[in-house]
Amino acid sequence: MCRNPTVPQPEQPSSATRLRYAPPLCLTDILEMEIVNALHGKVFRHEMTESERDQCLAAFHADVAAGFWQRVTIGPTSLRNRVIAIASRRTATHGCRTLDILHVAAALELGCVDFLSFDHRQRSVALAEGLNIVR
Repeated sequence: MCRNPTVPQPEQPSSATRLRYAPPLCLTDILEMEIVNALHGKVFRHEMTESERDQCLAAFHADVAAGFWQRVTIGPTSLRNRVIAIASRRTATHGCRTLDILHVAAALELGCVDFLSFDHRQRSVALAEGLNIVR
């Protein structure tokens, strides 16, 4: 997740601020797919019930509708080129996965300066690429 400082701030707290970070957060298609899949995966692993998943999805969609997440699009060619460049610089030393690099590349393509992730490898690549890591 990243925040672009040029996007206006909403007025109410959201799930993003419960993470101690001010919205709006940039919402790429890749991130939305990962959020939805992660919640369904939690049901599969018996880490949450279907009802809890549905509540989380409803809260996420409500936050999107309220403007706490800013939907953004990135050109596939520029994203591909950025991913390949980052992979060439970082994968051999950081052991990153393609999805990790996709998120970092998307943040850079969007002009984000701050990056929020719970994944150690993703954070290390983001930091190496010059993004500020939000904890």
